[in-house]
Amino acid sequence: MNIAEILSISVNEDNLAWKEGATMPIEYVAALSAASEIGSDLLRVRAMDKQAHKRVVLLLAHKAQMSGKRKRLFLSPAMAQIFAVCAIHEITQPQCLACHGAKVMITEKLKVICHSCGGIGLHRYSDKDRAKMCGLTVEAWPQWEPRYKMVMEILVSNDTAALFAKNRLGK
Repeated sequence: MNIAEILSISVNEDNLAWKEGATMPIEYVAALSAASEIGSDLLRVRAMDKQAHKRVVLLLAHKAQMSGKRKRLFLSPAMAQIFAVCAIHEITQPQCLACHGAKVMITEKLKVICHSCGGIGLHRYSDKDRAKMCGLTVEAWPQWEPRYKMVMEILVSNDTAALFAKNRLGK
């Protein structure tokens, strides 16, 4: 069952009882209530919800612009949206590009550790990767990097409560 199915069952459940050692339906609703609007939408993005993706891009871009004004790291609406899309991609698609998170590749009778990720299954985004993803040159990246980091900080801070809830509930 994916997160959308679990939540729809949980919201319609009328059993509010608590049971030792078991995750009850009401706990899913309570756990997500601790998440921010961006965090809960990001959880839905991971479940391939396209509407949630549009919402989280717009919300994140708006928050980044407001935060940027306070920190004197100005972002145009277009650049804020580009950074939001790239940051969301980086957070929701952490798998290695070569092995797709498998960590090893099996060929005939050999089990080969992925050379790209070193067997950890994750892609480590470099400045070059981020610049390319955002449509910028590597030379221009240093002036944009603080703005991108700001967007990532906003996203990660909003993602933490939803991920904590998901991990706590084991789904």
